[in-house]
Amino acid sequence: MPARDDALPLYVKEQGAMLGKTGDELTVKKSGHVLHAVGFDPMLGFYHRLRYGRPSLALDLAESFRPLVADSTVLTLVNNSEVTASSFIRRAGAVALTGSSVSRCRLPENFEPALIVGDHARRLQRG
Repeated sequence: MPARDDALPLYVKEQGAMLGKTGDELTVKKSGHVLHAVGFDPMLGFYHRLRYGRPSLALDLAESFRPLVADSTVLTLVNNSEVTASSFIRRAGAVALTGSSVSRCRLPENFEPALIVGDHARRLQRG
């Protein structure tokens, strides 16, 4: 019996990794905007090393929201077949969403409601 990792073709893993990376980038960008809005400097973090142009605090904050927001959004898109194999193009060893595809705007579209639902879930947990 092959290992679970060998069951998926390489291009499927690349497509999933690309969607996950895009979700991560959206989470970091939104975290940076929120930190800046409340008066924090998103460049001064605790866990990520300081580098020029790197939002270390936004990366720190995004770590905690990644499973709740980014990963759940990607899984929802895949499970609802809003992003399919035909939504991707593979050239020169890289994978990207097709420009003419509607799926290119699906991830950011579904990302905002995930933030709102995540915020609502946190409020419910607090009581």
